[in-house]
Amino acid sequence: MIYIDDGKIVLLVLDCSMDGVICEVKGGGVLGGNKNVKLPSGKHEHMPVLTHQDQEDLQKLISSEEVHYVAVPYAVRKRDI
Repeated sequence: MIYIDDGKIVLLVLDCSMDGVICEVKGGGVLGGNKNVKLPSGKHEHMPVLTHQDQEDLQKLISSEEVHYVAVPYAVRKRDI
């Protein structure tokens, strides 16, 4: 199962390949921007912790000298920190 937006949208994974994932919607809803996605344990080890956009945004914030700390809420591996 894949849970989106704190479980408001639930997907059953039918097939998974390097090209994508085929799912059946078990619990639907309106999908807006910036929603969280929860994957089963161990299924996200190849996903980056920071997206390219996250890295760009972080670089701008660090340059502004207004950042005191950065938290990584879903660190899985040592290299994620």
